[in-house]
Amino acid sequence: MCEICGNIYTKRNLLKMHMRRHMAEKPFECEICGKTFACPSEIGRHMRVHTGEKPYVCKYCGRTFADRSTNIKHERIHTNERPFTCQTCGKSFTYSNVLKNHMLTHTGEKPFPCIPCNKTFSRKHQLDQHIATITHQQTVRNLTAQHMLQEDRSNDHVTNQQSIRSVSTSVVKVEKIPVSTIIQRQLGKNISDIKITHIIGNTGRNIGEVDEVSTDGHSTDVYINAE
Repeated sequence: MCEICGNIYTKRNLLKMHMRRHMAEKPFECEICGKTFACPSEIGRHMRVHTGEKPYVCKYCGRTFADRSTNIKHERIHTNERPFTCQTCGKSFTYSNVLKNHMLTHTGEKPFPCIPCNKTFSRKHQLDQHIATITHQQTVRNLTAQHMLQEDRSNDHVTNQQSIRSVSTSVVKVEKIPVSTIIQRQLGKNISDIKITHIIGNTGRNIGEVDEVSTDGHSTDVYINAE
């Protein structure tokens, strides 16, 4: 018995080949295309793809198949055999995958999602039908347009931030000019030739009396006593 899935085999070599499927071990390689397989029977079936051999014949219609399992499934069409039965409602089916899809109607599971529309479906063909609808296509176009608009806004934001950063990091040189230099530039006279008694502020208010004028040959400073 397989300790992973519980399948039971009567022969040890069958269990060994089965375990290779769980371990993803594929030691048998096709000499023509290089595809690998877990057991010799699988590579034998695969080789018929290259040779075109179809040794299995339907006993009802004469149709030929490359492998036995496909022939057995086909013959159920003629016999109407339905060996797979739903344990919930008792409905029977010809193929195991059809029963598996049917079980989703009982569990409510919807494993096939449409991501753009945020919808889910219990069967793949339902999803395929939905994708072909105009509603789905319009949703995809709207989402694409929104995505492009968000990208444009994001790019504009980055550009603005870079511009602000560039301005904020610029160095502005501020020159401190003595009062005497300003007076000299405006009146065209040396500070020593002018008797300054008061300093008037921008508001017109008397902000202080001249206390001392100091000249060192390079710059002239005015010291005031603030009122």
